[in-house]
Amino acid sequence: PSLTSALLSSEVDVVFSSMRVDNPRLHIQTTHPEHYVLVAKPHLASQIKSISDLKPHTLVDISSSFPLFRYFGESNQLRPQEIFSHYRFLGTISALLYWVLKQDAFAVLPLYFVQDAIATQEISVVLPQLEVQHDHFRLFWTKNHWAEPAITQLAEFLRTHPLK
Repeated sequence: PSLTSALLSSEVDVVFSSMRVDNPRLHIQTTHPEHYVLVAKPHLASQIKSISDLKPHTLVDISSSFPLFRYFGESNQLRPQEIFSHYRFLGTISALLYWVLKQDAFAVLPLYFVQDAIATQEISVVLPQLEVQHDHFRLFWTKNHWAEPAITQLAEFLRTHPLK
């Protein structure tokens, strides 16, 4: 909400985010797909063969308003309270990754954010056979913005350069 307010009040010109906004005063262009994975440390991930194996564990997430678990849960008709014993909100994806690494928790995180930790086997993807929804990064700006041609060019440039 604060980013949308900043755009509408012209405090900022452009926002690049994966947030979802429905405001008729804003232009929105998608730039990159954002894929998500359920992750844990390898010793925990290796114990999980089915959804029911998650019951004794902790899920960490961003917030109750914008849970990342929805990308995993909605596609599999699951609610975190039904499959995890503990559920904590930590506010940022960096905090979620820290808890996964240091506190033996599970989290749904953007693949671009954890791909290095997966490659070095610090964390593992849990239940990779299950479907996980994806989202998109987007550029947001106000309609009739003075720099709209440049912003549109920026969106096109971003589409041709993968996230790292």
